[in-house]
Formats: sequence, C-alpha cells, structure tokens
Amino acid sequence: MKSKLKFLATWVTPSNNKIASACYATLLAAGLTIAATQSASAAVTVTSTNGTLAASAQFDTVAGNLRVVVTNTSVADALIPTDILTAIFFDLFGNPSLSPITALISGAPATVFNCTAANACTTPIAGNVGGEWAYASGLVGAPQGAHQGISSSGLGLFGGANFNGPNLQGPAAVAGGQFGITSAGDNPATGNGGLNNDALIQNQVTFLLGSLPAGFNVDTSVSHVFFQYGTALAVAVPEPESYAMILAGLGLMGFVARRRRSKTS
Repeated sequence: MKSKLKFLATWVTPSNNKIASACYATLLAAGLTIAATQSASAAVTVTSTNGTLAASAQFDTVAGNLRVVVTNTSVADALIPTDILTAIFFDLFGNPSLSPITALISGAPATVFNCTAANACTTPIAGNVGGEWAYASGLVGAPQGAHQGISSSGLGLFGGANFNGPNLQGPAAVAGGQFGITSAGDNPATGNGGLNNDALIQNQVTFLLGSLPAGFNVDTSVSHVFFQYGTALAVAVPEPESYAMILAGLGLMGFVARRRRSKTS
C-alpha cells in the first residue's frame, strides 16, 4: 500500500512578531504544537510537532555564514518513508542566493543506519554527508511559495547535491530517501516499508551556507519555515485566513502563537 504524505509547516513572521502554524496530513491530525524562540546569541529556533512527527530548525550566523541545524526530534520509531525528514523550506529576506558549504552530522548519537556494502553505501567520513544534500534558492512550486530549501530528496525542485562531500549512496542527483533524517527514537531493527535499503541519519544535520548579503540579520530575515517528510512534495498550504475553507478530510489544525524573545543584558 502506498504511504501517505505527511509534513509540518511553520511560518515565522518577524514583521508582526507572530507565527502562523499549520500541519497537513491525509488523515485527521491528532494535535499541533509549535513555537519559535530567540536566544541571547541571536539564534532563531523553530519547532513543530504533530502526532508522532516532531522537528526543529535553528538558524544563526557563524563567521559571516548562515548555520541551519535541522533535527528530527520525534521519539517515535520510524516505520515508513513519510516518517523521514527529507527537506526544510524557508524564506530569507531579499531571497539571496547563498553558497552551500558543508552538511555535517551533528548532535548525539550522530548515527547512520543501513549504510552497508550490501546497500552500496559508503560510510561518511567525519560525519560529512554533503554529497547527499542540495541547497537551492529562487524556488518555484515549493510549499507556501517558499523560495529557499535544503533537501536530501529531489522533490522535483533540486538537482545534484552541491554541499562539499562525495556521493555516498544512490544517484549523484539527490533522489529517494537515502540520508534523510530519521527520528531520535528510530529502531533500525523494526524498519519496514522501504526504509531498510536507505541509509538514514539519526537525527540531526548542521548545514553551513555562505555569501550572506551585507547587513543580514537572522532574527528579521528568516520566515516561512516548512519541514518536509517523504519523497513526494507537499501540497501548497493556504493562508491562515483560509483555514475554515479547508475540508475536514485534509486533517488541518492550526493556531497563531506569540513569538517569545529572551531578554539580553
């Protein structure tokens, strides 16, 4: 049976200091919780949860580069391809075209599942998975019209991997689920539905992007953050004002949450 598509979508709107958040699934959503916070170091963290799906993304700047830490925070076991976090979409003010630098496994336990010779997989050296991920700007057709994205799957929007590093499994072009980000609670012994043949990262990758424009401010420049699961592109997300017009069968739940800022001395 073909797997259902699932994804999380979160909007960060610095101009009005609010976040509009929604989650879609083809089955009725069990619940939704999202939040965005700003730390004293000027990092912006976006989190979203729905049922067993949970993810976070932290945006900050390091030595003039944009750092994006993407984490599959779910504690549930990943059993089907749509439990795998394969892309993050977002907008940056002015839609600059950045330069992909590195994609490195980070966090703990920093494990790669299913990477064996039988699966034609090469073990990452020093956690370098850049040969399995692609960055693109100026996107057309991404969820909610987002213009920037980072993905381990083609989704009809990404071509070849362009972060630094060798191809580790599968075609040179990003495609399929290999080296997507599995959940923190994934048990590789129970994998099914096609997951056993794909190498998977548990459960965090840190991306570094260069060529930031002058005056870039992460707190006011990042918006429209989406977490994409599986290998089929999510459908477009309507504006919050259109929520009431969505059929119940789509399983949409959403609310507006106030953005919290921590005080700095």
